[in-house]
Amino acid sequence: MFKCDPISSSGPARGQMVFGDALFARRENALDNQTPAQIVKYVLLLINQGCVDVAYHITTLYPETLKILPSLERFFKKRTYGSLIKRGLWCQYDKLILAMMRLRRTNQMSMDADRSWPFR
Repeated sequence: MFKCDPISSSGPARGQMVFGDALFARRENALDNQTPAQIVKYVLLLINQGCVDVAYHITTLYPETLKILPSLERFFKKRTYGSLIKRGLWCQYDKLILAMMRLRRTNQMSMDADRSWPFR
C-alpha cells in the first residue's frame, strides 16, 4: 500500500492529488468487430475528450467512417498547421505565451497546476 510521508520529502511538492481524469478506451485492433456507426460514435467521443490525434488515427484505419460522417474529414483538415514555417511560428507563439505567463507568475511554476490556464 502506498503511504505518503510529507516529512521525508525534500523540496517543493505539489501536494496531494484530490481529483484525476481518466479515459479508458478500446485499442485500435479491438474495433474490428464494431460497425462503422459505432466507430463513428467512438471517434466523436475521443474528439470530445480531447484525444483528436487518436481519433484521426482511427479514421485513417477505418476510412468508411468518413463516408458516414463526411464532416469529420473537414474537422481534421482545419486542424492541420500547414507548412513547416507556419508550424515553427506556432511553436514560437506558444513559447511567447508561456514566457508571459511565467513573468506574471500565473502558470508554469513549480507549485502551480498544469491545467489552470488552457489556451488552445
